[in-house]
Amino acid sequence: MKKCITAILCIASSFAFAQDIEWASKVVAYSTQYSATQYSAQQVLGKPNCMPQGGDNPCAWAPSKKSSNEFIEVGFDKPMKIQQVIISENYNAGMIKKVMLIDAAGKKYKVYKGVSVKDVLEKGRILSVKLDAMTPYEVTGVRIELSLSSLDKFTSIDAIGISGSKDEFVPAPVVATNVNFVSKKENLGPNVNSSYTELLPVISPDGNTLYFVRDEHPDNKGSQDIWYCTKLSDGTWSKAIHLGAPLNNDKANFVASVTPDGNKVLLGGTYLKDGSRGISFSNKNARGIWNDPVKVDIKNYYNRNDYNEYCMSNSGKVILMTVERDDTYGDKDVYVSFLKDDGSWSEPVNVGPTVNTACAETSPYLAADDKTLYYSTKGFPTFGSNDIFMTKRLDDTWKNWSEPVNLGPQLNTEKWDAYYTISSSGDFAYFVSSDNSLGNEDIFRVALPQEVKPDPVALVGGHVLNAKTHQPITANITYQFLPEGKEGGIATSSPSDGSYKIILPYGKKYAFLASAPGFISVNENLDLSDLKSYEEVTKDLYLVPIEVGQTVRLNNIFFETGKSDLLKDSYLELDRLVKVLLDNPTMEIEIEGHTDNVGSDASNMTLSQNRAKAVYDYLVSKGISASRLKSNGYGKTKPVATNDTDDGRAQNRRVQFTIIKS
Repeated sequence: MKKCITAILCIASSFAFAQDIEWASKVVAYSTQYSATQYSAQQVLGKPNCMPQGGDNPCAWAPSKKSSNEFIEVGFDKPMKIQQVIISENYNAGMIKKVMLIDAAGKKYKVYKGVSVKDVLEKGRILSVKLDAMTPYEVTGVRIELSLSSLDKFTSIDAIGISGSKDEFVPAPVVATNVNFVSKKENLGPNVNSSYTELLPVISPDGNTLYFVRDEHPDNKGSQDIWYCTKLSDGTWSKAIHLGAPLNNDKANFVASVTPDGNKVLLGGTYLKDGSRGISFSNKNARGIWNDPVKVDIKNYYNRNDYNEYCMSNSGKVILMTVERDDTYGDKDVYVSFLKDDGSWSEPVNVGPTVNTACAETSPYLAADDKTLYYSTKGFPTFGSNDIFMTKRLDDTWKNWSEPVNLGPQLNTEKWDAYYTISSSGDFAYFVSSDNSLGNEDIFRVALPQEVKPDPVALVGGHVLNAKTHQPITANITYQFLPEGKEGGIATSSPSDGSYKIILPYGKKYAFLASAPGFISVNENLDLSDLKSYEEVTKDLYLVPIEVGQTVRLNNIFFETGKSDLLKDSYLELDRLVKVLLDNPTMEIEIEGHTDNVGSDASNMTLSQNRAKAVYDYLVSKGISASRLKSNGYGKTKPVATNDTDDGRAQNRRVQFTIIKS
């Protein structure tokens, strides 16, 4: 068959090709491979990972020998008649001596004979083998033969594709759709950055505190210490402060995550004298001082790499990490570990090949929505070395993710880009760059366009208070999804002033509460089903002491409008009340129903009595003795707010209980 042969090397801003290309989907045979993971024959499958940058990259097949008989043969899911073979030679290109097409009967057709390459192209090229006419047969496979012995060099092939068109293929990063950073990246200035190296920025979820690492600073206790700045009222940053002991010691220290309330940090290292590897937690005490770090217990934790990075979800129930383990796809991968009921963490699980590559993945950051993951890799086409990518979790297995997309050339550079962090509002991204820096690497920020923001969340905060005395209480905070009752996250109120903060992603209904020994929780709820943008919500949480005469409002009791039929969303609250009564077997309560002033007195009285009786009946159905319960309806006779406003009437429509015996 006559042929036309063209070799091209192009760089552009997106995978740009006018024709459909089918990339190899299976390896049929090969001569040798460098290893079973990095540089393996399997790395040749799919679209190019290494181009347009090219060069040595473990996400490509490399034969382990330098012989004249190295080869690889691949197959395609959908055989097709073609006019072009596309071969991504990403390292030491020019050593292909023969390309053959294979039809359904196994017959081979030579379409390319290698020509002498005077200077091997170390960075690589796209070899386009164009045919004079469409093949009369459907191509099921392609075989490539190499000759390596004459140049004493290794080569590697990134991808093999076939096309029914002669249109040129231009490899480049897959960039998030329509992403456009309107503002330029901004150096945070001399209060944050120095003539030394700043690394590993972590912004607190409320956006008011920035933790980072300074490398080899004369005030450091070790080679890398934790420093921090706080945001001032005018939006600028305070002068950087060395965090001091106990979070800084003679090791390399860094903050991996900070909880929404700012009272707890996840730290790199174990702070143990035995030098064991891992991570630690530290909490602030009542004086606002960090306690000694405590090692995090992760089942079967190990890391075969010298480096590691971590990120904890704002829910406090998930830790992502980049480590190298026995089931890695090559070098460091992103793994996930889950908080267990006993306070320990599950064995790390690889999040899968959509996210992970044969290259090293690094600096994972899980956004406040608990779904959007940003991380750095060169396992996909980049604008330089490592670039920052974004992917979204598709389900609760933590193994199904959307295709990672590059955040684009306005953020990623020709150099190594990583360490990306954003506040819960999603307004700004903070990251490390050496472009236009004051010293080596500096910390920058950039305003985020909508296309690469995480899903919206609500930052909910306030104080946990004693309902009787209004004094602050240190308590555990939990939130659950309604109506299923699954726990979504945990937090702790500040031991100094009882303040708390939690982050609730959009699209759900939530119940949340504080709990402490000797108190009954007054539960709150929030419907974020239709949340469109970031919000901040202030809501104090109350704890009622278990004493005679104390009244507890049941905020998460829901009825059909104008009826006394309990909705399923109410069961979580009522089951919690059942537990309180079981834990306090001598307690007796009166269940009270109340209404606003809309409607007749008689209908309001009947409705309030029926709603109180509905709660009474539910508790009895769950095994609570009727002798411990009373139910009464008071209609509109005991308002707690004005009936002249919608909000006041909503407060008056309530079911509550009063302790009549403790």
